[in-house]
Amino acid sequence: MKKIIILILWYCTVGLSQSNAQYNFPEETGWNFIIERIFNGENNEVPIYQGDINIILINFKNNENQLIVEDIIKELRSLIPNKITTSTIGHGNLILEIVPKSSGMRFYSNQRIFKERILSKHHKLQLENLTKNEKKKILEYSIIRSLCVLQNNDYHTFIGNGILDYKNQSNPLSSNFTDADKFLIQNLYTPDFLEKAKHQIVNKYSWRYYMNFAYKNEVKWFAVIFCTLIIFLVFIASYKTILIKKFRKTYFNYLLPGLVIVYTSFIVLEAYHRMTSMAVGMKPAFLSPIINNLVWLIPISILYLLERRFVKPTQSISKQLKLKAFFTISLLFITIVPFMIFIDKPHLRLILTLVAILIFFSRMLFLYLQAHSEAMLHKKDVELSKLRELKAQAEVASLHARINPHFLYNSLNSIAALAHSSPDKTEQMALSLSDLFRHNINRKNEATSSIQDEIDAVKAYLEIEQIRFGDRMTYSIEVDKDLEQVQIPRNIIQPLVENAIKHGMSKVSGNGFITINIHKEEEYLTIQVQDNGPDFPDGLVSGYGLQSIHDILQLSYGKNASLNWENHPVKMISISIKHPNL
Repeated sequence: MKKIIILILWYCTVGLSQSNAQYNFPEETGWNFIIERIFNGENNEVPIYQGDINIILINFKNNENQLIVEDIIKELRSLIPNKITTSTIGHGNLILEIVPKSSGMRFYSNQRIFKERILSKHHKLQLENLTKNEKKKILEYSIIRSLCVLQNNDYHTFIGNGILDYKNQSNPLSSNFTDADKFLIQNLYTPDFLEKAKHQIVNKYSWRYYMNFAYKNEVKWFAVIFCTLIIFLVFIASYKTILIKKFRKTYFNYLLPGLVIVYTSFIVLEAYHRMTSMAVGMKPAFLSPIINNLVWLIPISILYLLERRFVKPTQSISKQLKLKAFFTISLLFITIVPFMIFIDKPHLRLILTLVAILIFFSRMLFLYLQAHSEAMLHKKDVELSKLRELKAQAEVASLHARINPHFLYNSLNSIAALAHSSPDKTEQMALSLSDLFRHNINRKNEATSSIQDEIDAVKAYLEIEQIRFGDRMTYSIEVDKDLEQVQIPRNIIQPLVENAIKHGMSKVSGNGFITINIHKEEEYLTIQVQDNGPDFPDGLVSGYGLQSIHDILQLSYGKNASLNWENHPVKMISISIKHPNL
C-alpha cells in the first residue's frame, strides 16, 4: 500500500510538472524559437522519432556515466512522458555507446519519419579527466540534439548558450539545457504539435507563410499560374510597343526587348520565390539590384554587335536562329559564371542558373515567334501584292474597255454624217475604223503595246477624223526611232488626240492642226500632243478619256508617271514616264 501511494505521488508530481511547466520567457518567444529551428521553409513535415524512443546503453562499465545518463533520461521523461525507455543492450531507436578504453562516445539514431537516417552522428569526445558536470554537458548535448533536426534557417530568437541555439555548436561544454530547449522538446513530441504550430503561425506570421505551411503544393501550382499570367500580360503589353516594333535606331531593337526579357525573368523568379518561400522577413534579394543598375546593357550591346556583324538577312531563317542562339547562350554563360564564383549560397546559384535558362528560352521563343510572324507577314504581303496586281490588271482592262466604245461612238458619228454626201469617204472611214479595231481586238488581253503599234492606231483614228474635217485639219507625228519598240500601256495616246480634236481644233473657225511628238528626256519618256484650239481652262482638265489615262498611269507606274497640260508657249498636254527600259 505504501509503495502504491508513493507511485501515485510520483506520477502526480511528474504529471503536474508536465502540465504546469513554467518557463522564464513568454510563450510567443518559445514558439519563435521552435519555428525558426524546426521548419525548413520548404514544407510542414517535421522529422521526429516514431513510437517510443528506446535509449540503449552498451558497455556502460563506468557507473558515474550511467548515472549521468539516467539523470538526463529522467529529466526527459518529465518533458516527454510515456515516450522514452531504456535498456542496456538490444535494438531500438537510439544507441548510446561509451567505450572507456578509447574514452570516446558514439551516438547513433535511425527509424525516423520518412525512414531517413538524418541524425546519425559519431562523436569522439574525451570523457576521461572531466568533471561530472562536464560529462553531463557532453552527454546531455548529444541526446538533446538527437531528438530534433535543426534547419539551416536564419535564427532571430536566442535564449543564450542553449543546446539548440545554433545549428552547429562547436563546443558542447559551453552550452546549457535551457528552458527554450526544454520548451522545444516538450512541444515537439506532443501529438498536436503541428496544430499548435499552425495556430502560432497564423497569429504571428503572414498569410504567405501560413499558406505555404498548410498548402505547400497548392501554393506552388498557384505561383506557377500567377507567374505564367505575369509573362502573358507583359508579352501582350509589350508585343507591339516593344518586342516587334521596328525602331529607327536598330540598337533599340535589341536593347528594349532584351531588357523586357531580362527584367521579366527576374520579376517572375522573384514572385515565385516570394510566394513559395516560408522565410520570415524576406526582402527582395534580386529585383532591386538588377533594376537599380544597368549591368545588362553590356551583354545586350555585345549581342547587338555580334548579330549585326555575323547574322545576315540573306541567310536562312534556321541559320539565323542557330547563330542567335549560340551568341545568346555564350553571353549568358560569360555574364552569369563570374557572379556564381563569388556566391557561396547554393540557392542563389540555382536562381541565377534558372534566370539564365529562362532568359535563353524566352529570347529563343521571342525570336521564333518574330521570325514566324515576319514569314507570315511576308506571305501575306506577297498574296496582297498579287491581289493588287490582279486588281490593277482588271482595272486597266476595264479602262481599256471603257475607252474603246468611246472611240467607236465618235467614229460612227463621223461615218453617219458622210454616208449620204460622200460614199467614197464613208468607205475610207469604215476601212480606217476597221484598221483601228483590228489593232485593239487582235490581242491576247495584253496590258501594253509598243509605241509603234500605238502610233499606227492613232494614224487610223486621225485618218477618220481628217476625212470628216477635210482640209481644215492637218496633223504631224514625230517619234524617235529608238523608242518605237518601247512598251507602254495600251490606248494612252489616242485619248489625248481625241481630246485635242474634240475640245481644241474643232473649236477654231479656221484651219486646225494636231502635232504628236514622242521623245526621250534623260530617263523619262515624253509623249506630247499639241493643238491650236482654245486654251485649257484653269484647274483640272475635264474629259472622260483624260481621267482614264491618269488612272492607267497610276496603276502602271505609280509616282513614276504624270499627266500635265499647259497653254504657253504652246497649248500642249503631255505624259512623262520614268521608264525602266530607257
